[in-house]
Amino acid sequence: MTTRRDFLKTSVRTAALAGVGGLGTFTPRMAGAGASQSTDLIAIDPDIEPLVRLITTSGDRLIPVMIDQVKQGLSYRRFLAANFITAIRYRVGTHDIFVTHSVNEVAQELGRNERFWPLFYHVEKVQPPNLAPRMRPMSDENLPPARSATSLFSTAMQNGDHEAATRAMLALTRAEGPRRAFDKLWFYAAQRNHISGGHTAIAVTNAFRTLETIGWQHAEPALHFLVGECSTRPGGSDLHHVNAERAKTVAEFPPDWARQRSNRTVVLELLELYRQGAPARACQATYERLRQGSIQAGTVWDAVFLTTAESMIRFRWCAPTRLCGHSVTCSNALHYAFRTITDPETRLYSLLEAVEWTTSLLQREDARGGLREARITEIPLVDSPPSDREAVEQIFALLPPRRFSDTSRIFRADQDRAMQLTYSLARRSSDHHLFLQTARRLLCLKSTREVHDFKFPVALFEHYQHVSPEWKPNILAASAHYLHGTKMDDCEAVREAREAIS
Repeated sequence: MTTRRDFLKTSVRTAALAGVGGLGTFTPRMAGAGASQSTDLIAIDPDIEPLVRLITTSGDRLIPVMIDQVKQGLSYRRFLAANFITAIRYRVGTHDIFVTHSVNEVAQELGRNERFWPLFYHVEKVQPPNLAPRMRPMSDENLPPARSATSLFSTAMQNGDHEAATRAMLALTRAEGPRRAFDKLWFYAAQRNHISGGHTAIAVTNAFRTLETIGWQHAEPALHFLVGECSTRPGGSDLHHVNAERAKTVAEFPPDWARQRSNRTVVLELLELYRQGAPARACQATYERLRQGSIQAGTVWDAVFLTTAESMIRFRWCAPTRLCGHSVTCSNALHYAFRTITDPETRLYSLLEAVEWTTSLLQREDARGGLREARITEIPLVDSPPSDREAVEQIFALLPPRRFSDTSRIFRADQDRAMQLTYSLARRSSDHHLFLQTARRLLCLKSTREVHDFKFPVALFEHYQHVSPEWKPNILAASAHYLHGTKMDDCEAVREAREAIS
């Protein structure tokens, strides 16, 4: 069998691969009956359809084929769109849809010759093992009237009627545009979050952010998928319903309650409260102080960011996932929703649910015995090399190799040392660009099949961007526990692309 390396070395070219423009006439090798181009597949943008077919039919030639496309002018945006739509259409795995934003976020910060690296990691993950479509098209004749779409959508979501909700959502999208449709999803994303392990908010937020990059002409397949993620009947603890009722009182709040002003003293008070892992008490106290005007939303978000980052430090084992990491990605999604949506009630609900989610996951992980004693506000300063470059090199040389199946407890000391060095570096300099660039490059070069290796650090880096300046060193230091170091083996697909594309 021809290997990817053999294919790359011999530069196999066919008429179908003569250029990106030639993709419109590409006739791929079919991989079974399910691979036929059928009207049963949900419609996607015709500019992306040939690329999706290329991804789904290239088999073990996928990476060399896509390298060839990039060399001949395939743009970053079309490549990203094809990855995302392939994952949506064939639903290879929901995490491979969620991670698209993280891949894009890393790529945007890399150099011109490096920005394609994460896409080669991603395309290998979204290539479906079979070509059975997961979504069916819906013509206008099968949709409700636009004038009743909003009320029908709300009713269907409350009843957990996925099919009716999808039809109403697509009617709303075609009548009023996809952004209006997303406005209707944010509340349900927060409300259903506890059922999905935090993934509902992540799904809606990361799809929105991906569409901001690839273009809103791709929104309909994404919304088709997202309604399914959000349409589970509401359930869970009473606290979620209590927070929803609290959010209805937002008109009684001070006009500036949602401002990003932060108060250090109150941040530390809230952090101490959230550390206790008592969701009901944390939500009640946060709500009352916001309503009284003694704090603003910026203070709450600082406390949430610190609590979630601290939970990753406290996690007892050197493992890839678990609840600690999901508290970071979920709060990240809810924070983006808070910054993006305009409805005050939904904004308040997203903030309260972030507090609930952060503290309830902490409570559950602590009950499992999965947490150790550590405080993000008490990271010690240590001696480090005099230059930033030497310090960064030492940090990433310390980090142990991490694998999907690794739950070893023996490497935590090296991660702790790397965290302390990162904190010391960040405290002595306000320019953290070199550390962040090194981290992003290694996330690509050393990427594993575990998508959380991308999702967790990217969420922490975004928290670093939005947290108040005095807490940036703490958040950056916490990220060291979930980064790849130089001891890791390279990702084969990324290495191949790196060698071929300069």
